[in-house]
Amino acid sequence: MRGILFYDVNIFAILLLVSLIVIILLKEGRTKKSIDLFKLIIYMNIFMLMLEMASWYFDTQPGEVNYLLNWISNFLFTAMNMVLVGLWASYMDYLLFKDYKRLKKKLFYFGPTIVMIVISVINIFYPILFSINDDNVYERLPFIYVSLLMTIGIYIYMFMLIYKKRDEISGNVLFSVMIFLILPIIGAFIQLNSNIMAIWASTAVSVLFIYLLFETTSSAKDYLTGVYRRSRTEEYIETLLRKKRLCTVIMIDIDDFKALNDTYGHPIGDRVLVEFGKVLTRIFRYKAIVSRFGGDEFIVVLEGTHGDSIKFYKNEIKRLLELSGHKETQRMNFSIGAAFCNNPAEATIEGLMVEADNNMYLDKDINKNKRRRKSD
Repeated sequence: MRGILFYDVNIFAILLLVSLIVIILLKEGRTKKSIDLFKLIIYMNIFMLMLEMASWYFDTQPGEVNYLLNWISNFLFTAMNMVLVGLWASYMDYLLFKDYKRLKKKLFYFGPTIVMIVISVINIFYPILFSINDDNVYERLPFIYVSLLMTIGIYIYMFMLIYKKRDEISGNVLFSVMIFLILPIIGAFIQLNSNIMAIWASTAVSVLFIYLLFETTSSAKDYLTGVYRRSRTEEYIETLLRKKRLCTVIMIDIDDFKALNDTYGHPIGDRVLVEFGKVLTRIFRYKAIVSRFGGDEFIVVLEGTHGDSIKFYKNEIKRLLELSGHKETQRMNFSIGAAFCNNPAEATIEGLMVEADNNMYLDKDINKNKRRRKSD
């Protein structure tokens, strides 16, 4: 019987992934669809690590019970080893297209899983993937490499998608693909040349890398102001609506920003944007998601309806702007509008944003006695 130290790498990997899950759950209040997919990746990785330990533990052990458990653990391990690849491909697809409806149609990412389940069932009656002899010793058979070929096929497809969208994505996406490919290969090499179980443990490390790349890095932040990008706001609204939570969407636009840029130059304009972002972050730091919607327009999303607070927030923004050390910021005027989601089941992201935007321009009309467009 193998001692506990034989499984130390897998145990460490499981503890690493459990810790990651705890961190994600503590941040659940601001979750998004990509995180939901990512949690499934972690759970599946933990499951495969445990199956791998079980398959090694029961192998060569005497007795009918150990023989049966050796069969069950290896059957599950072989049948399910493509699930993680399918989840990873789904996660990458969502990062590329931000379209959950598209993702539902792309169920072929799990086609290889269905193939492996079918072959694993066939293997019970006609061993083609693996066999376990009368001494309870596991042995690989030629069809065991079918999953490897299908994994390569999914990687090729993902590389093609990334190439098509190469002008729209960051280098992090390609780096993620390489990490998810290279680390398990290194783990397989280590495992084949030693008694260390390293394949699924190295996969756990690659999962950690992906989390750091896409869920915690500054790639979600606007490069100039430091607040979130528009996509993060849309993901947050999507999460609130999916969970049937009430919410408030606030649009804020700096008045006469173009004239300020033309008069003082873009460096001053950039400074105004940065200071405005700091003010919004200071006010809403622990209450909401603050994003730069585009140009000189910002969007704030709060959970719950805050109709009585909009006037307070407007006055608080004015107060902090006046306390700024920059004269351009102190003289800054802005317009604000809000949309209140009281029925999440009927609301849409676009509808809330359009309503908040229209209300913001009503405020701008009052502030400047101007219309946004001829039809207003």
